[in-house]
Amino acid sequence: MGEPENPPRRRILVIATEPAALRPLLGEMELRDYDIHVSEPEQVMELVEQRGRFTLVLVSAGLTLDGLHHLERVLSHPDLRSAPIVACATVEEGLDLAVVDQLGGDDVVDLSTPVRVAADRLELLVRRSVRLLETSPLTGLPGNTVIRRRLAERARGSSRFAVIHADIDHFKSYNDHYGFLRGDALIGFCVRCLRQAQQATDVDSFLGHIGGDDFVVLIAADHAAAFCSSVIDLWDAGVATFYDQADRERGAIVATDRRGNRQRYPIVTLSLGVANNVRRPFKSPEEAVALAAEMKEYAKSRPGSNFRVDRRS
Repeated sequence: MGEPENPPRRRILVIATEPAALRPLLGEMELRDYDIHVSEPEQVMELVEQRGRFTLVLVSAGLTLDGLHHLERVLSHPDLRSAPIVACATVEEGLDLAVVDQLGGDDVVDLSTPVRVAADRLELLVRRSVRLLETSPLTGLPGNTVIRRRLAERARGSSRFAVIHADIDHFKSYNDHYGFLRGDALIGFCVRCLRQAQQATDVDSFLGHIGGDDFVVLIAADHAAAFCSSVIDLWDAGVATFYDQADRERGAIVATDRRGNRQRYPIVTLSLGVANNVRRPFKSPEEAVALAAEMKEYAKSRPGSNFRVDRRS
């Protein structure tokens, strides 16, 4: 989970038949370390196929209706789906917002404004887009890109810290039985438990969502055990409310598997694995993650909600 040594260049795709009005703005964006790629609508698909992902897409307001219709297909390309789409126009040209909506546009820039103001607006749009891409849409927590960055920062420092891998046990059986909407609600409950424990033990800790029912916490080593205990107490106190009454009373889900056999799935529990650099330094961020995952699997082998700490020297 280390940081790439050379982050990819930021690239702007400009779709315009007459890009002259855009040149001052594009020059300013080049000074801000963006690569600029200009194309007419008819050739843009070929350019996207050649160059791959773009950071931002600028569309000139001077396109014909045929050009706009052609762009609807182009802008749905996988390499453009995460890039903000900005329509650019002068006051004289004007711009119909219905056209922007038709293109799936995110903003409009008036080319009559000072170049630096327009460029600042584009920068802010890119930053918002990056934050959204780095955030789990389900939980609102930072995702793997931010987790990697934060872990690398901690690993480079000299402080004693712990990596905690949290995972819901038997989540798949719950999700299969009750459906994904209730599964999402259970994940939301897990986030609330993690956040409450974070507030009670170490507000400066970092909480990220790896994906699914897996989470990571970066926390001061001295606070890790108290955090885990708090999470488990909160989880065990509230998780039964996510079950139907009959399942709560029997303490399990009873369902028929694909082979027609009756299976019993216990109430979901929480397992947390803890690795820290107190007894030995981490050789790499990857080692820290692997050790936490190993301890999480050890916790899973025990009945009920548990946490286990790597105490090897």
